Amino acid sequence: MREQIKTILNEVKELIEGKKLETFGIDFKKIDGEYFEKVFQKYCQSVLERGEFNEFILNDIRGHKFPDFSIEKDGSIYGVEIKSSEKGNWTIPGNSVYENTPTTNFEDIFVFFGSYKEDVNSFEVRITEYWKAVKDIKVTHSPRFEISVNPEIETDFFESWDAFATFKQKDKDEKTKLLQDFLKEKKAGQNLWYVPVGEEQAEPMLFEKLEKEVQNEILAKCFILFPSEIFKAKSTGEMDSDYKDVTRFLLEEYFVYSPSMRDKFSSGGKKGLEQDNEPPKFPAVFKRFAKLGNQIHNILQGLDQGDSANFKELLLTIWNQENSVIRYDGESFVTSYKSHLNNLENSPNLQYVIRKELADDTKTNILSSKISQ
Repeated sequence: MREQIKTILNEVKELIEGKKLETFGIDFKKIDGEYFEKVFQKYCQSVLERGEFNEFILNDIRGHKFPDFSIEKDGSIYGVEIKSSEKGNWTIPGNSVYENTPTTNFEDIFVFFGSYKEDVNSFEVRITEYWKAVKDIKVTHSPRFEISVNPEIETDFFESWDAFATFKQKDKDEKTKLLQDFLKEKKAGQNLWYVPVGEEQAEPMLFEKLEKEVQNEILAKCFILFPSEIFKAKSTGEMDSDYKDVTRFLLEEYFVYSPSMRDKFSSGGKKGLEQDNEPPKFPAVFKRFAKLGNQIHNILQGLDQGDSANFKELLLTIWNQENSVIRYDGESFVTSYKSHLNNLENSPNLQYVIRKELADDTKTNILSSKISQ
């Protein structure tokens, strides 16, 4: 029956994938998870009406239950959890670690993942077993599984369906203990979180308590992800850096925070890029950037060489947002980033900050020149 379920899901995929949204005949105000659930339900039901599948029954069990749908025949039940991304991603937050819906009555649970591709106004679909798609634990206010069907990303949190099903049957304290042990062993100082046994509320770790090497890696990634926000300037020639996205990134990706995040980038007044007291002197964020230049280069070069699939997916999501002014050129993350830094540095407001020190109207490439080995 497993192979029949896979066939059914692939038949549904064929009916959805690559089709313009207007052909589905389903009204929607936004392209969200609820909309894609309706699309799946409509086309799965149509597949089950075919002769070879008409003994299968689709059940809608959405709401407070996991998974969203079940498909059953002769007492055997398989689950289908619907996931979607309106931004073209293949990695999203999954279900709560502490969600306690029984899984003992399922033979297995599949993920039916639709990723909306705006340029062609249609979904691309990928299907896999849910336990195979669990790649990590992410914490905002409470722990959640992170789900990915990106083939470049390693997903080995659970070794089998039985391991996943066994975990689901554990009580709250047992789950907490297992996850504490996993993160302590596997994360080596990043993505760490702490949950007192017996409580579901997680407390983020202070950024300052991370190893210095990890702090620098995180700051380097922040400069890569959010250069426009970090180097934001006023028309009067003062820096006006915005760290809201930085703070959100720290919480969502590492579950750490700092009550003085701005100081990690810009404390200390104006400084020389080589020696603090040697002119020309720029706002301290320039010096912090320069000190991390080699590390920033190494991260970007690693992406060009196929490393860090997780960070690559996040980076492309942020860079390619509709309101983003930075774009990947399709060839090199290093050159794409340097090009953006040059454009940013020579934009009117930031250019004014620099010109006040250089007294020169020619274009500069101060920031991009620090991105090297």
